[in-house]
Amino acid sequence: MIRLPLVGGVISPQVKLFPKYDCGMYEKYGRKLLVTAGLGSHSIAFRINNPAEFMLVELY
Repeated sequence: MIRLPLVGGVISPQVKLFPKYDCGMYEKYGRKLLVTAGLGSHSIAFRINNPAEFMLVELY
């Protein structure tokens, strides 16, 4: 994915422009959604302002 400062995600691995959920924590209907940049790449083999990341979530 390509990310720009102040804009966010520009293109997703599914080749969609300006994806709604690009990275971060979102809340809707009282539920939380965590989205990361991920570790690998898809058909697009490069990352711009979007470093690979791994998320560890503890539920308690």
